[in-house]
Amino acid sequence: MSAEREVKIYGQVYRLRGDDHERIDQVAGYVNTMMAQLLGGPGQGLSTKGAVLTALNIADEWFSYKHETERVLLELNERVDELLSLLPK
Repeated sequence: MSAEREVKIYGQVYRLRGDDHERIDQVAGYVNTMMAQLLGGPGQGLSTKGAVLTALNIADEWFSYKHETERVLLELNERVDELLSLLPK
């Protein structure tokens, strides 16, 4: 059953719902860190532009990981096929 968890991101408190509080804290902490790196401290004020910039940076990072994972899986599948072709039939 999901429960509420309070987190602070860029100086604002948010109530998030989920089963894994550790994961919620990890994700919220990551977003908070990214916002602080990109926008400066929370005293700078949050703008829509700042939130979108942070979201774009996180999405870019995610797509990089996704593409790298797909590349590695393709390479692994090719190697498995290679090895299977060496087995006697």
